[in-house]
Amino acid sequence: MNRLYNDVGNLLDDKFKIAYNLTYYTLAGRTQVDTSRFRRAIWNYVQCLFGIRHDDYDYGEVNQ
Repeated sequence: MNRLYNDVGNLLDDKFKIAYNLTYYTLAGRTQVDTSRFRRAIWNYVQCLFGIRHDDYDYGEVNQ
């Protein structure tokens, strides 16, 4: 991405990292919850918003 637009790849990468780390392993007031599936769904949803889609990801997880 950086070859086409300077620094856009870094900006998008920062957004994706923030979205992936958003839950801090808490959910609905409970702590130490494995939120990896939720974080992966959010990660892929945010990438989809920017036009990046992965063939090997089941986008049905986003709705779950």
